[in-house]
Amino acid sequence: MQFIKYILLFFIFIASNLIGKMFSQKYTLRVQELAEMKNALNIFKTKIRFTYAPIGEVFTEISQQTKRQTIKQLFENAKKGLETRNSEYGLDKCFRRHYNKHVTR
Repeated sequence: MQFIKYILLFFIFIASNLIGKMFSQKYTLRVQELAEMKNALNIFKTKIRFTYAPIGEVFTEISQQTKRQTIKQLFENAKKGLETRNSEYGLDKCFRRHYNKHVTR
């Protein structure tokens, strides 16, 4: 009977460790995504400031340069929002939709 208790404790210990690693992996990926987003926004700021390129072109370049699919989608949707609506409304709606879809899950 004592042996069964130790086996169950061992399985509980392993399961709780695996659950903890899954949660920590989610936050690790989030930090990497935020770092890449910061890099993309720095590229955006530099392109706008020094090249005077149109915002739509800059969004296309950033979406092609980034590695993460969520950031690519964000800038592609932002470009579509610029084309279909006025710039302020399109960008605001795009960023809110992206935030609600990817961050709050």
